[in-house]
Parts: sequence; structure tokens; C-alpha cells
Amino acid sequence: MHLLIFDIDGTLCDTNYIDELCLVHSAQQVLNIQNISSDWSTYKQSTDSGIILELIETTNLHSESDMYSTVKKSFLELLEKYYYSNPEYFFPIPGAKNIIPLLIKEGFAIGIATGCWLDSAVFKLEKVGIQINNIPICSADNDIERVNIIKQCITDCSLYYNKDTFSAITYIGDGSWDLLAAKNLGIDFLGIAKGNRAIMLKELGAQHVFEEYSLLHEYLIQSI
Repeated sequence: MHLLIFDIDGTLCDTNYIDELCLVHSAQQVLNIQNISSDWSTYKQSTDSGIILELIETTNLHSESDMYSTVKKSFLELLEKYYYSNPEYFFPIPGAKNIIPLLIKEGFAIGIATGCWLDSAVFKLEKVGIQINNIPICSADNDIERVNIIKQCITDCSLYYNKDTFSAITYIGDGSWDLLAAKNLGIDFLGIAKGNRAIMLKELGAQHVFEEYSLLHEYLIQSI
């Protein structure tokens, strides 16, 4: 059984812009930091928890856990506020709404491993209309490192699908951090990206980057 693990932002949900906007704004407001970079590749860990903990560390603020919880709460509230005022920022990546049930029907095991917090992950998936049911999902609440988040997802999927091992494991994402995490784990990677993101992934060594899910699906079927 082939295990496919999906990222969320930019991979299933077209929410990169609003996610960056809300995270940066919340960090600026709570931590009183200006000029925060929204280039997640410049942080030690490109996850919500890793980014905020690094920002807190650089400010030498006291009560780290309190500040962390406050930023997280502010972020989730702002994300929800934007959904009701600007729903145009919440859309599925074309083809994403149908790809998971289709792949499950065809015998693939599916998991989700994301660098965002679980509450925001579930919120975004729900609002763009992607149904995941009981599929294992691991997030920045599990760990600050994407590699460890994916590892936990593999473990959870082994239990969920009652498999000691999988015939193959593939991580599907759109960011450089997704590709690097897959490389570090020694698992396959498939990119779903267009334009500069697609070029960037290919320059970093991604062998397969698809502009749309129909092409990614075709590749997976041919590889069985």
C-alpha cells in the first residue's frame, strides 16, 4: 500500500497569502515586532510553532508559553475574521476537493502533515470544502520540526491502516521546506506548484512537479 502524505497551505488549500498575513500580523501585534519576514524559508523551522517560538526567542520576552498561546489565539481569531469578511482568500487548489476520495478509492493510504496548527488546518480544510473524515492529520501542535511532524503522521497512518510498512511513502507539497523534509526522511516527493514555486522546486532537485492534480493523479496511477 502506497502512503501519500499531503501538506495543506499551497498544496490542498490556496491559503498561503492569508496564512502569512494573519501570522505576521498576530506576531507583530502580540510581540511588538515590526518588519517580520514572511519568507518561511529564512526561519530555522518553517512551521507555525517554530516561527513563533523563534520570534519570541529573538525578543527575549518573558513568559514564553503565555506569549506563544496569545499569538496562536490571535492568529486563529484573525483567520476566522478574514474568512467571513474576505472569503475570496479561501479556496481549494484546483482539483484538491476530489483528489483525496479518488485516491482512497484507488487503494492509496492518505495522511496529512502540515506546518500549520491543527485548529487552523481543520478550519481551512473545512472552509474550502475539502473533506478528510478520519484521515490521520499531524500539525505544528505535534512538533516544531516538519520532519518530525511527517514522522508522526507515518506512525499514525501505520496504526490507522493497520500496516507495519508501506510499499512507498510520498510527501506532496509546494514549498522548499516540503522538499527538504522529504529528502531528510528519505521518502519520495511530488510537487504541486505553478510559476516561480515550480521553478524553485525543480532548481532544488524535485524531479516531479505538477501544475494541477489531474497530472499528478495520472503520474501516480502510472507508477502503481
